[in-house]
Amino acid sequence: MRTKEEYYDQVLENRKLAADPEITKCTCPNPLCDWHGKCIECVALHRYHNDHIPFCLQSIISDKVKMLSGVVEMVTVKKEPTPLVDPEYQGKGIGKELLRRIINKYCDYLRVVLIADEEEAGFYQNSGFEIANGTKAMFINRFKPV
Repeated sequence: MRTKEEYYDQVLENRKLAADPEITKCTCPNPLCDWHGKCIECVALHRYHNDHIPFCLQSIISDKVKMLSGVVEMVTVKKEPTPLVDPEYQGKGIGKELLRRIINKYCDYLRVVLIADEEEAGFYQNSGFEIANGTKAMFINRFKPV
């Protein structure tokens, strides 16, 4: 537990860091994003919609998940990018080929777990994935102490 003085020193240090443009620079690799360079708004919107983790926080959370997986005897693998295909080119086998390459990359694994939205499930089933009987995908979207 920090003392009051240690806490205050940390607050002062954080204020200095927050004023440094090099530290507060947007790390998102997508300059076409509507929120590029507006990190506070970006994080607030992701938190509100609860849909996915902003790019700038992914490495931090990934490190925490890796530490947690060691406790429960699991191995984590960096997530492959979602194979999105421009609607104009859908139905031409591009997504299927991208998925085939991802499957082949992990063919030596005993099990590959994929979480898909309901409207995407058919696409993955057509590529050999099965819906697990009696199981449900479960998440903790906001980490809180338990």
